Formats: sequence, structure tokens, C-alpha cells
Amino acid sequence: MARLPNKLQTDCVSGTSDWSRTPDGVFNVVQTCHTRSASVPAKIWRGAGKIIDAVTNSRFRIGFFGGFVHMDYQVLDRGDDYSWCILTAANPKYLWIMSKRPSVSAEEKAALVARARSLGYNTSGLVFDTQAPTS
Repeated sequence: MARLPNKLQTDCVSGTSDWSRTPDGVFNVVQTCHTRSASVPAKIWRGAGKIIDAVTNSRFRIGFFGGFVHMDYQVLDRGDDYSWCILTAANPKYLWIMSKRPSVSAEEKAALVARARSLGYNTSGLVFDTQAPTS
């Protein structure tokens, strides 16, 4: 839904991040990015990882590019129904506001941005993605 600008997602439009969890606790992640236009073929990054903080279950490490690149993430906040989350990486220049739905109301968007701001993030530079509605 929104992200702070970062090198990997430069010029990314209609980006998605699809997560699934296997029975043994591994997270599989598929990141999709269309460069400059949703009509161009997507770049796809696949990753896999595990929870690294068993106490809170909010920190996890994902390996991309066959495990050559690792990044640690933390869920800062989430909806009780897991319909949205605010995610960061070890470096506070990374921030994502994610939603399971392709679009949210203006009120919900404003509330999520306000929540990220209350967590200490500068939200003035957020990039908002537009998603095609799902059928």
C-alpha cells in the first residue's frame, strides 16, 4: 500500500508482496514490481525465511536471491484480523504499510499513516501504490 522510497523498489508501481507460511514455519515471500507502468512485465524476487524472535513472533529474517542477501524485518503493528501491518527493517529508512486488500478507504489509509508517524517514522515521503482490484 505504501513504502518509504528504497533502491530496490525505485520506479516500482503496482507492487505486491505475497507471503505464505509452510507447516514447518518457513515464510515464502514473492515480491513483484512493475517498473514505471503496470502494463510492463513484472520483476519478481523470491525469498524464504523464519521467525528470529520466538518471544514476540514479530521479527523475522528473509533470504533473497537464493539466500545470498538477507534482511531482518519487524512487524511494528498489525490489525487484529491480520488485514494490515506496518513493517520495518533493521534500518529505520525502510518502512512499509501493507494491506491484504488492494485498496483501503481514505480514513483507514490516514489512520495507518498516523500510526506509522506515532511510531516515530517520517511519513511525508511515503510512496503510495495503486493496485488493480482483485476479482
